[in-house]
Amino acid sequence: MLSARDCNLGIALARAYLPDVNPDGHQSAWHQRIEALEILREDPATTHIPVVALSANAMPRRYREWI
Repeated sequence: MLSARDCNLGIALARAYLPDVNPDGHQSAWHQRIEALEILREDPATTHIPVVALSANAMPRRYREWI
């Protein structure tokens, strides 16, 4: 399991190691997390990697932002 302190490092690690799954559980701002997800989706090398969003913030509107 790799850990990233921010979205940019998370993107770099995903590109370098091509994990089976990319858990997103850090506390970056939502707009940064969504931007990182879009970058990973647009990159042919990482588009196949599922991203699992983990959060203690169980607000339904947050989930709709990701879908």
